[in-house]
Amino acid sequence: MFPPLFSMDSGSFGYLSLSAMLLPTNDGFVGLDSWKIPSEPGTYKATLRGYDAGTEANDELAGSMPNPPFLTFGAGGTGVETAVTNNTVHVHPGNLGDSDPAGGISDLDNTSHRWLNPVATITVVVK
Repeated sequence: MFPPLFSMDSGSFGYLSLSAMLLPTNDGFVGLDSWKIPSEPGTYKATLRGYDAGTEANDELAGSMPNPPFLTFGAGGTGVETAVTNNTVHVHPGNLGDSDPAGGISDLDNTSHRWLNPVATITVVVK
């Protein structure tokens, strides 16, 4: 079990919303919208899906994604998608990756960057 990342007092607010970018993606994010905070003390969990903003093709190429120093990409991929296929916010199809670090369809390694939904679990402790 992970220690709490942070705590907060919701005061009189009864709903929780959050969003965060998914890495490695170019426009993927995880979100929770208007989750009703329980009033009874206890531990509650919510499973979260990844969403696609629909702003860019999911090509999985290094040049299309933020490159924080803790991620290592391949190179020479041709692109999983070459055009936006759905330009509205929708459930993200996930990352495929491939096993060719110097080519293939993706610059992502399928053994470390592949993911499908759901992408996260949030644990809320009500005291």
